Amino acid sequence: GPDVLEPLVGKCFQLMENQYEYSVCPFRNVTQAETHGTRSLYILGIWDRYEIKSSADILPELFYDNGTSCGHTTHRKSLVRMTCVDDESSGSIVVDLSSISNDEEEEEDEIILEEESECNMEEEEEEMEEEGNVLETKIRNTRLVHVRETETCFYEFTLHTPFVCGLSLDMFPNSETLLEQVRMHESEDDTDEEESISSQEITNEDIET
Repeated sequence: GPDVLEPLVGKCFQLMENQYEYSVCPFRNVTQAETHGTRSLYILGIWDRYEIKSSADILPELFYDNGTSCGHTTHRKSLVRMTCVDDESSGSIVVDLSSISNDEEEEEDEIILEEESECNMEEEEEEMEEEGNVLETKIRNTRLVHVRETETCFYEFTLHTPFVCGLSLDMFPNSETLLEQVRMHESEDDTDEEESISSQEITNEDIET
């Protein structure tokens, strides 16, 4: 996916809910651990692909498949919805890196090349440190805020993160293909609904007759 999401690789975000600790690790897996009793651990899915549920979706969701078995025929699965949160209420700190320049302007003709080089190196180190602080802040403000078992052994999560702010659907791989599949599915659903309404109208006419 977009390079901007790369800092999420290797990170995990936890949420306590009803004596369970849920953990979402973007592009790795989703787990559920009991905090009491047997303290069993279940894998709620292993990272599989991006998925779009509706043509109106702004961002794709993370789909995790092939988790711990659920009965004899199915495995646990999860969907993770990423939403943009990057404001003061979340504790985020927005730093504008565009104001930082690597080029040191010469203010005095007497400055020698060696001093200028040292100054540039210091400036680059400061910029790298500043970028690291921004990444740390974004990771710190990324948090798991919601989990729901929408059907047996199928879970939906919401992950608030500044990393998706400014992203759009066309920045993700195979977005056009996914979108076309969703549009075709929605078109089929509309056709089925129209046929159902038409059939119902004919039935009503028969009743009146």
